[in-house]
Amino acid sequence: MKLKRSVHEKIFCGCIIFLIIIISFSCYCKKPKAEPSVTYENNEILYPLRLNRKYGYIDYKGNLKIPFVYSTASKFSDETAAVSMEGEYFLIDKNNSIIKKLSESELQDFDFNHYDSTEFFDLPEISLKEDFAFDLGTYMGENFFRIHTKEVDYSTGAIDIYGNIVLQPIFVDVGDFSNGMAPFKNTQSGISGYLRKDGKIFYADDYIDK
Repeated sequence: MKLKRSVHEKIFCGCIIFLIIIISFSCYCKKPKAEPSVTYENNEILYPLRLNRKYGYIDYKGNLKIPFVYSTASKFSDETAAVSMEGEYFLIDKNNSIIKKLSESELQDFDFNHYDSTEFFDLPEISLKEDFAFDLGTYMGENFFRIHTKEVDYSTGAIDIYGNIVLQPIFVDVGDFSNGMAPFKNTQSGISGYLRKDGKIFYADDYIDK
């Protein structure tokens, strides 16, 4: 009897351990997995920003590098960007030197879309307040997720991988991360500011007197 009981106890204990492993693995898989951290501190990339209907450029640290003088502005690519002024388009470098005038056909080589969300991601196992919900294209990159209010205005913000609100859902749109920065806007057009991957926020209004 003791031998049978011992065998039964071992089988029972083995089943319990197996179930614990399965449950633990399942819970682990549901948690959002953090992406490897990438450092952008020393990059020389410039980011377009809109203030009073004019575009300028800031760097990763938030320094204003090109003043707000352009009607439209593309992302920088290969050290240059396309901008417009008084109805004409120009190619500029990071020193704001005009390299040449651009034709309409040449503009196709530049990206003026700052809010193209192409990443689709399984909804993370993060508890949200009842007032908020996830977007379908919720993943922004850099371990951040877009959220929006359930109210009529459908305002958008962002949370981190732990569920902390890092950008209050009060904006018209929040874009994906690119080179460590995600744009957001509080009007139908333009860029009102950036959310940096470390949680630092740059607002266009902060540059009014600069």
